[in-house]
Amino acid sequence: MGGGQDLLPLEGADPPASSDAEGLTVQVGHGDCDADFGVWVKETEDLVILGGWSVPDPEAEVCNDMLVIDPVEVELDAELGGRVVVDAVHGTDLFEERFPPLD
Repeated sequence: MGGGQDLLPLEGADPPASSDAEGLTVQVGHGDCDADFGVWVKETEDLVILGGWSVPDPEAEVCNDMLVIDPVEVELDAELGGRVVVDAVHGTDLFEERFPPLD
């Protein structure tokens, strides 16, 4: 797997159907002209810490500033269990609601 130099915040995560899942899906924001993107993973007994990365396309001479959000499947070394899934940049729980509903 590749990996960019900068740690990027994630745009969200989909909670798995059960706590015995050994993987989950997160949404990675990256540039429209990036050559590659993915997720860094660090697991502890209590946390799964995730951060996005991207690698710019060295062949791109001109590119827009559009953010593209793509799902990335993350494999875990162990079952998720009761561990909290945390964004490495902001320290927030990725399964918590980030934006309140509009009334």
